[in-house]
Amino acid sequence: MTYRDPGASYYEERYRHRVLKGLKKRAKELGYELTASRATPAVS
Repeated sequence: MTYRDPGASYYEERYRHRVLKGLKKRAKELGYELTASRATPAVS
């Protein structure tokens, strides 16, 4: 069996999902609900 590196983006995506899951759980404990919002472009 050969090792196949999934790449940095794979690990970053997993980390992002793990952080969001924790934030949703914490918000629920406080009586809030997280919802997705539309990203606004940065003003320079």
